Amino acid sequence: WTRKEYQFRVKLFGARHPRTEKCKASLRALLGDDEEIICDSDHALRQELSEADRYSESNVDPGEISWDTDPFAMEEKWSVESVMRMFSETGVTETYGIPRLTLAKLVVTAKAGYVASNSFHNWRHAWSVTMTSFIMIQSPSVTKYLGPRERLAVLVATLCHDITHPGVNSDFLIKTADPMALKFPTPNCLELHHLDLTMQMLAPGCETDILVNCGDVERSYIVSLIRDLILATDMGQHKSIVADLTALAGPGGLLDTDPESVSDATRREFLKGIVHASDLSGQALPPAIACQFGKRVLEEFHTQHEREVRENLVESAFMKDLHLPLAQAKTQLGFLHYVAGPLWAAISTLFPDFTTQYQNILNRAHEIDFDNIANWGALHGGLVAMNRRRNSGSSGSSSLLRDRSVSLAESPTFHRMRSLDCDDIVSRSRSDEVRSRSDRTRSDGASLSIASADSFGSRNQDFAGMSLDRPCLGSQVGELKGDGSPSLASLPLHPALGE
Repeated sequence: WTRKEYQFRVKLFGARHPRTEKCKASLRALLGDDEEIICDSDHALRQELSEADRYSESNVDPGEISWDTDPFAMEEKWSVESVMRMFSETGVTETYGIPRLTLAKLVVTAKAGYVASNSFHNWRHAWSVTMTSFIMIQSPSVTKYLGPRERLAVLVATLCHDITHPGVNSDFLIKTADPMALKFPTPNCLELHHLDLTMQMLAPGCETDILVNCGDVERSYIVSLIRDLILATDMGQHKSIVADLTALAGPGGLLDTDPESVSDATRREFLKGIVHASDLSGQALPPAIACQFGKRVLEEFHTQHEREVRENLVESAFMKDLHLPLAQAKTQLGFLHYVAGPLWAAISTLFPDFTTQYQNILNRAHEIDFDNIANWGALHGGLVAMNRRRNSGSSGSSSLLRDRSVSLAESPTFHRMRSLDCDDIVSRSRSDEVRSRSDRTRSDGASLSIASADSFGSRNQDFAGMSLDRPCLGSQVGELKGDGSPSLASLPLHPALGE
């Protein structure tokens, strides 16, 4: 069973996710050291790494890497080789003597680390962000301020900035006490997780260490810069990054400074802006690509909100009701006006080469017509709300389920069960099972007091200390969080719920 669980977690979270690693440790304890634990993805990665010499940047024409390159149409092999070409074109491969095989293994390992089942945070997104940062640091208005160290750090940071992303944000991980949040107990636990994995791949002696020929001073600077750039993808730094870019574009800023005399601290500031802008570049791309990325973001947000409702977590306001066209348009317009717009406005002011990308963002905003949302190109028509909460002012035991609509997305009786409250479930439960566990029968069969709750279930649990003013429905009816509270799982279920 543990082996099956491990295989399932690899498919669901990826091999490097803390939940997967914890399960793998349990399996190792059961098997001992005699048997090697290998999952399907491990087999695939090992096979691909053993054939890493088949990848060559010479197979990619630099002209193929442009703003118009569609990440959703590229082949897997070409995607790896094109990233290798980006490293080659910036000159860092030659400057630091990066072995071609080592670089190929780094890119292949990073690619394998992205969860393919994620709607948005997958390899396509990572490749697009890396491509955007490559074009930006190679542009005339930026490249004059950079050396090979900065170029290498930007490419590595963007390549690995979302590795093993679970498809939910840091807030969700914290609310669910996810192992990732427990390992990095900070608001930006996701970014720290991505950074941790990146540092593992660049560790001395690792087969993916492309800094193998760097001196200690160079390695220290590059690693430090990679750290700051990955952490700059945290949305918590958005306002400060925009403010820094705006200041650099003002009088006495970067534009008034000789490129040769720009300090490392100043370079670090605007490079954080470039990486952050690359991460939020989906809507700065051509219309068809921007619409595709927009739909995928909405889908991932919607999926997270469904989980929040199902698990009775505090809901993320900007992710609510995304199955409705109006909510989709408002969310996208808010992102364009208040997030991507100001960021790319500051970038285009500081580096005029990217005025077109800023104009693309403005165009995406102008395309949203609230009087004609049905014809909006970025509208996602495939989102369905399976888990909804209903507002109610009632309290007490009867409101336990009334305040939280039953979540049974997979049940054919889902819509009928949405109308059931706690009284319904108890009064319509299997009376013979109830009577077999208690001699305190009820004539009305409509209400259940806490005093008689211990008459249900096979374990006669004590519910006296249970608080009814907090949500206690998990992904299954009657399931409580692992906070020491008693479980309602032993209550007899309504026949429509099944076993």
